[in-house]
Amino acid sequence: MSILSGLLLPDSGTVSIGGRDVRFRHPREAIAAGIGMVHQHFALIPTLNAVENVVLGREPRSALGFLDGRSARSQVAALAERLRFRVELERPVGELPVGMRQKVELLRVLYRGTQTLILDEPTGVLSDREIAELFDLLRTLRQEGCAVILITHKLQEVRAVADEVVLMRAGRTLSQTGTEELSIEALSAQLLGDRTLPQALTSEKPIHDRSAPPLLELVEVGAGALSLQLRAGEILGIAGIEGNGQSAWVQLLAGLHRPTTGEIRWRGEPIADFSPRAMQRRGIQVVHADRHARGLLGSMSVEENLSLGMEDRPPFAWGPWLDRAGRRAAATQSIAHYEIRPASPVAATSQLSGGNQQKVVLARALASRPQLLVAEQPTRGLDLVATAQLRQAIRAASAEGMAVLWFSSDLDELLAVSDQLRVLSQGRLSPPMARGAVDLQTVGRWMMAGDETR
Repeated sequence: MSILSGLLLPDSGTVSIGGRDVRFRHPREAIAAGIGMVHQHFALIPTLNAVENVVLGREPRSALGFLDGRSARSQVAALAERLRFRVELERPVGELPVGMRQKVELLRVLYRGTQTLILDEPTGVLSDREIAELFDLLRTLRQEGCAVILITHKLQEVRAVADEVVLMRAGRTLSQTGTEELSIEALSAQLLGDRTLPQALTSEKPIHDRSAPPLLELVEVGAGALSLQLRAGEILGIAGIEGNGQSAWVQLLAGLHRPTTGEIRWRGEPIADFSPRAMQRRGIQVVHADRHARGLLGSMSVEENLSLGMEDRPPFAWGPWLDRAGRRAAATQSIAHYEIRPASPVAATSQLSGGNQQKVVLARALASRPQLLVAEQPTRGLDLVATAQLRQAIRAASAEGMAVLWFSSDLDELLAVSDQLRVLSQGRLSPPMARGAVDLQTVGRWMMAGDETR
C-alpha cells in the first residue's frame, strides 16, 4: 500500500490504473491519480481544526490568491453532510475523540477526489456503532464508483463488507477470490499456514488472593471521584468506548500528570512524587495506545528501543558505561522469545510492521519484571497469532505475580483475559464484575452511555 500511495518505489512488477501502467515517485502523484489512504496511525496535525486539516495542501483561494476560509468551511461542511458525518469542524483535531478523528481523515482523502480509497486497519479504534457507520459509508462509496481496499485482520469484517479477499502472509499473496466462496475457518487456516495459535488462556492462571492488601489504590481521583483496588497477580479489565478518560488514567499512572483531586496509593502509602522515572522505580510499566508517540523511536534500532529507559542498569550497563554486548544479547533473546520480525537487532524500528513494533514495546515493558503493567489497547491492529502471543505473555507474567490494569474497547478480549471487569463511561466506573459473573446487558448499558455522548 505504501507503493500504491507513492511512499515507496517498487523494485519489481507494475502498478496499473485504468489499464495504464504508472510509477509514482511522490505521494502527490498518487493523490493526483485519485488514490487516497487512511493510515492506521492518523496523519493529522493536532493543533489545526478539522477544516484546516481537510483542505491542507489544497486550500480554496480567492480571486486575489488569498486563502478563502469561508469557502473552505462551506465545502468541508457540505462533504460532511453528504456523508452524514458528525464532526466538530472548528475544534482542534487533537481534542477530538478518536472516532471523529478518523472521520476527519476520511474527509481529507475524499475532499481530494479519491477514486481508490485505502483503509489500513480502520476499525481498531471504533465502537460497534461507528464500525457499522463506516461500513455503510464504504457501501455508498462503492455504489458511487469508488474502489476500496480494506486492510484488516478481523475476518468477520471481510465477510461483512468485502466483495473479494486477497490473503497475504509473510509478504506473499496466497490467494484472491470472492468472499462468498470462503468460510471464516478457511480464511483462518490459510492465514495461519502451518502455525497454530497459542492455547486458550483460561485455567492455567491461579486465582489471585483477594484477602491480600492492595498493590495499587485509587481513592476518589479526578472529577469522576474514581476509586479502585488492584492486587498482585490480578488482571483488572477496564472496558469502554475510547474518549471516556482512559488516556488520562494511563498518563496519570505513567507519571506524566498528578491527580488534581483524590489520592493514589502504592502498597498502602500515598504517592507524592509523580514522574515517569519515579513510577518505573516503583515497578510500574506502561504500554500506551499510541506506540509511535509514546512507545518507540522509529529511527532507532530494535535493540536500542528494547533498552530505552533502562540504559543505566544491567544487562544494558556495566557500571557507568553502556554494555553494548549485553544489550545485543538481551535484544537477541527478546527477539527470539517474542518472535519479532525481521529477526535483526539492528533493524530500524520504523521498518517493522505495527504488530512487530507492538511486540518491541511489550518486550521492553516486561523485561524489567514489573509489579504493575498498565496496558492501553495492547493488541490493537495485531493479527491472530500476534494477539494470542501478547495475551499469553501478559497472562504468564500475571500468573507470576504481576498486576495488570488492562484498558480496551474490545469487550471479547477483556472477557478472555480479565479476573475482574469494570466499565469506564463518562468519567465514571461501573461496579466490579468477577470473571464468570459478567452481566453483558449491564456492560452494554454502561458502554453505550459513554458512546451516546459522541
